[in-house]
Amino acid sequence: MKLPAQRYTQYFNRKHHRNGKLRDNRYKLHTFDPNVYYVVLRYIEKNPVRAGMVADAAAYPWSSAAYHLLGTEDQTVMADYLHGSTFSHRDFFHEQNGAGDLEAIREAAQQGKAWGRTLFLERVADELGKVVAPEKEGGQRKKINICDSLHRLFRTKRIGHFRT
Repeated sequence: MKLPAQRYTQYFNRKHHRNGKLRDNRYKLHTFDPNVYYVVLRYIEKNPVRAGMVADAAAYPWSSAAYHLLGTEDQTVMADYLHGSTFSHRDFFHEQNGAGDLEAIREAAQQGKAWGRTLFLERVADELGKVVAPEKEGGQRKKINICDSLHRLFRTKRIGHFRT
């Protein structure tokens, strides 16, 4: 089954002058703290504005922003966590992002990790028995002497001679 799928993908990509996968990895599931759902919702609903696709988030036809901000009826909104609560998403939506929220959500999504309050992340990590919080980029890099490294490589692999 893998070979026909690969060949069809190659055919489709050549025909439509594109590259990449057709179906795999398009949609990803990300774990986030339900107590800060509104922060993630604002992040998602502002994406078309940040990308320069529209000037107003509610104008983007494939977004729930019109439903949440204007009260426009939308049959595609399957779960409504905000209406019925005392929380004002409209006011919150137009505020600036919190300190580092934008980058923190992006980092978690890119690493396939969870995002939320520390207590939530600790609880999920304990239940799963693994690290679920985004990891900061590596610490200090180990300085290496390239000549020593190449010499060690050639000596262990017995690949010719190497003189320094």
